[in-house]
Amino acid sequence: MQASKRAVKYYRHRATTRDLNKWHSLAESMIQSVVCRGQTVAELGCGSGEFLKRLAARYEVKAVGYDISETNIERLRREGLDGEVVDFADGALPVEDEVFDLVVSCEVIEHLVNPRGFLREIHRCLKRGGYFCLTTPNAFNALRRLSFLLGYHRDPLMDPSRSEFAEHIRAFSFGMVARLLRVQGFTVVGSIGDRVPVAQAPGLSLLRSLLSSEMCFLSQREQ
Repeated sequence: MQASKRAVKYYRHRATTRDLNKWHSLAESMIQSVVCRGQTVAELGCGSGEFLKRLAARYEVKAVGYDISETNIERLRREGLDGEVVDFADGALPVEDEVFDLVVSCEVIEHLVNPRGFLREIHRCLKRGGYFCLTTPNAFNALRRLSFLLGYHRDPLMDPSRSEFAEHIRAFSFGMVARLLRVQGFTVVGSIGDRVPVAQAPGLSLLRSLLSSEMCFLSQREQ
């Protein structure tokens, strides 16, 4: 428990690098067909807010960011976007039911002890028919499977001996994420990996699972 409290204190004052990463490109490729002008869009784990700012400017949406880092949220507010500090491990999001048209969460779920609770809250906050897009590392690609057999983590953030706080505490595959979303009441619309650009091409699912280091899912709350 003490280690967990120290980790939370550390990340609350940590500023995410001001850049856009490959998972943001994956997420945008998935949501561009469903995001529309005037929608309310939330990013959970918004970091420095660079991706959120892009969404607000490019698609003319009302964008709201949530992050555990007070430093990041202060920066987001200074740049004219709404934001609030939230520890996603605590469960409840500080919003009413059925508020958002779209929720995006990049590289968050692998940090959480209770991913089901996180998804339940997202489902609650989405409007009926709203969309949820998430990205997370593919812990079961070919290179990571080989590293497990050899007795080490190819992902250093899953190895507590390499850093003060082990950041990745959950490991997911394509099938695991899809099942988890369905269990929490979402319909999976599509999924892609960073090494296989064609989302739903027949016969590519195994290749995608073995080669991709990142996964991106688009799901929808029932109407």
